[in-house]
Amino acid sequence: MMGPDEFTGSLEDEKLQMERETDQHFKKNVEKRGKSYNVKLAFESQHEKLPGNYAIMVDAVFKEQLKKNILEIVDPDEDTGDRLIHYNPHQPVLTPSKTTTKCRVVVDGSAHFKGKPSRNDQINQGPRILPDWVDL
Repeated sequence: MMGPDEFTGSLEDEKLQMERETDQHFKKNVEKRGKSYNVKLAFESQHEKLPGNYAIMVDAVFKEQLKKNILEIVDPDEDTGDRLIHYNPHQPVLTPSKTTTKCRVVVDGSAHFKGKPSRNDQINQGPRILPDWVDL
């Protein structure tokens, strides 16, 4: 596609030229996938590169979870007496194909230092209520 500095004509002619190029782009790049059609986006020829927005997305997820009291902020300088503060390793899991939860936080309860217990090791799992699949 032409950049804004490459056209020497009236504004209306420039607009028509851009519309023709965009139309040609869509016709050239349309692809049927199953029951839907996909078309590559028609980016302007001269555009500033977008910065990564991963941190913004993760920040929004954490703010939402703080608002819902799923997470809480812990003051590392707070005197907790004999209570231990344990930080759970976590990471965002991205599923852009989902319509509701495109990003969710997954906590790794099995993470541990060598020779030390994990959070999962400290949880009483209770009696086994499902049969062992191997015995079926």
